[in-house]
Amino acid sequence: MLLAEGTEKTDKWVEQRLTLLWDGWTKKLLDDLRQQHKKYRGPKREAINTLRRYITVNEDQMRYDVFRGKGYDIGSGAVEGACKHVVGKRLKQSGMIWSRAGSSATLALRVTWLNDRWEQLWAQKPLAA
Repeated sequence: MLLAEGTEKTDKWVEQRLTLLWDGWTKKLLDDLRQQHKKYRGPKREAINTLRRYITVNEDQMRYDVFRGKGYDIGSGAVEGACKHVVGKRLKQSGMIWSRAGSSATLALRVTWLNDRWEQLWAQKPLAA
C-alpha cells in the first residue's frame, strides 16, 4: 500500500492521477509515476512499479478521452446489466438449483432466443420422427 487508505491525502493523490488518465494523459501519468517511484523504497516502491507496469501494458485500452469522443461507454454498467438480464432473469428465480451443465445449456438457449436465432437453431436440429 502506498498511502493510508481512506485519508484525504490518499483521495487527493488518487484523484489527480485519475484525472490524468480520464483526460488521456497516460504518458504524463507514467512520467508522474516515475517521479513517485524515486520517493519510495520497499513495498511502496513495488506498488508504484506494479501500477506503472499495468498502465504500460494496458495503455492502448486506457484512452478514455478517445473512447468518450467516439461515444463509447466507459465502465462496466452495460455489461453488468446485460449479465443480469441474460443470466439472472433465467437462472436466479425462486427455488432454482442448477448443475454447471444444466445452467450452461439453459444459458446457450437463452442467448439464442434473445439474439432472435431460435428458428435458425431448430432448422439445424430437426426433431426426431
